[in-house]
Amino acid sequence: MAIRSGLAAQLGIGVESTWGTAVTPTRFYEFNEESLALTIERIESAGLRAGNRVLRSDRYAVGQKAVEGSVTMDMTAENSGLLFQHALGTVTTSTLSGSAKQHLCTLSDPYSLGLTLEVGRPGNDGTVRAFTYNGCKINSFTLSNSTNELLQGEFGFVGKDETTGSITTASYPASQELLSFAGATITLAGSAYECKDVSIEFNSGLDAERYILGSQTINAPVAASMAEITGTVTAEFKDLTAYNRIINATHASLTCAWVGTAITGTYKRGITVTMPVVRFDGATPNVGGPEILDQELTFKALYDGTQEPISVAVVNTDSTA
Repeated sequence: MAIRSGLAAQLGIGVESTWGTAVTPTRFYEFNEESLALTIERIESAGLRAGNRVLRSDRYAVGQKAVEGSVTMDMTAENSGLLFQHALGTVTTSTLSGSAKQHLCTLSDPYSLGLTLEVGRPGNDGTVRAFTYNGCKINSFTLSNSTNELLQGEFGFVGKDETTGSITTASYPASQELLSFAGATITLAGSAYECKDVSIEFNSGLDAERYILGSQTINAPVAASMAEITGTVTAEFKDLTAYNRIINATHASLTCAWVGTAITGTYKRGITVTMPVVRFDGATPNVGGPEILDQELTFKALYDGTQEPISVAVVNTDSTA
């Protein structure tokens, strides 16, 4: 029997060959919390019947099914290339040196991509039951980090359906190194930028409402609106450089990197997010008391027609993303 609480929970992910066809998970992730769930609409009749004041038990039908939710985890370089590949759309894997690999994830059409998620949810009877979600796509992610904290990732999913069954035995990477604020470097306009926290939010603009007659579940979600890349950076107010970028709509590059220990030579495991063209939209620093003034910069990554608007480079020892 398993532990009768969340201590026995698990999360596994498998890559689907055909979107919507469930597969056995091959990657397992440590996670902090999840909110994946199936919702089923009920279609109720509005028909009138003499003397009836409450909906009759035979006057509704089962409607559309939808799967959505998110998974929050403390980020490691290991296993994370797959998540960014499925969020952004494509990945190029190269060997840096020896066992050090780089998985460079960039924007592309995610239509052909699909994941199966298996969440093991423990009952108080000592049994871990598998809730399997097929036809999943990552429609958003947030990376956030503050001083004295671990790098945290939240990945939002949409999916086709939910089933239950027996749990797959979890197998985790032999070595996983947590990434934290101590290994963070924020580079703004080519120079190191001292800041207290940073948050990067990506929304892929998927249409997950593709229902048709004859099916309760969705067709494969497609990119149907502009992807949005936004975020915030909070730093101590120093001078007018950042303020002037806001006032003058001056674009600048923004790179956020989190690195750990060396794999081989100078190559270290880590995650680097690069946004070559960023617009800053606020805000004016205010005095809130005797403390050092803070300045929170909200930003939006843009496309200049040439450079990738966002790329995520993951360095680890995984042979594939």
